[in-house]
Amino acid sequence: PRQDPTNRDTRLLRNAIRLRVIPEIERATRREVKKTMARTAEILRETWERVVRDALEVGRREELGRAKPGDSAEFHVGWLRRMSPPTARVQVRDVLRLAELPLSRETIDAVVDLARGRPGRRRDLPGGLLAVRERGYVRLSRPSPEKPATT
Repeated sequence: PRQDPTNRDTRLLRNAIRLRVIPEIERATRREVKKTMARTAEILRETWERVVRDALEVGRREELGRAKPGDSAEFHVGWLRRMSPPTARVQVRDVLRLAELPLSRETIDAVVDLARGRPGRRRDLPGGLLAVRERGYVRLSRPSPEKPATT
């Protein structure tokens, strides 16, 4: 391992975990947990790689959803329903990036949830977005500002 001045600085989360939290867990459980944690991290990495691979194999992004940068996005319900939830989340995240819309776990989960539900549902989301489940799509948009009253 490489040694540098920051390696012992417990103000950095990675160091605090390595130097304080893990030894405390080992003392409390009287077990060596580093190997278990490393195995779990490896399983998570492999799972994530599989989800990304599956997402890439799904097909063209245009079939899943369309993006209007800075304004709106729509997601084809049929495609999202055929995917596993993790794969659907990766796809939704990618379309949101193309649309340059705010990324949040809440928004991604809302799109996946709405796609699996019935038409007519809607959700207000972070960044002033509105998600609406229509017949074949989940549409995300920013509601238009109120038009001023004319006299």
